[in-house]
Amino acid sequence: ESLAFINVYHLPTENNRLLKMSEIRDNLSVLKFKVEYNKDHMVVALGKTAEKALTLLGVKFFSMPHPSGKNRKLNDKAYIEEKIKGLKLFLESP
Repeated sequence: ESLAFINVYHLPTENNRLLKMSEIRDNLSVLKFKVEYNKDHMVVALGKTAEKALTLLGVKFFSMPHPSGKNRKLNDKAYIEEKIKGLKLFLESP
């Protein structure tokens, strides 16, 4: 099996700010190409920016929290267990 990690945007933003919707839209064609190239893979979105971009492309995905140290949801063990169970079900689905 293989994995592919694809970012919505290829450059860091100043002060690590979130991408603007215009920046997400401007990069959709590149992201679409990369996702279609890996079309046999299941897609997991890590964070809201990935969710927005994949939704705009109409790609089926499972949403996981962004693995940032600033993400306080990652301190909630029940939340993490729920997300992991959901991810397992997603990955087992046809």
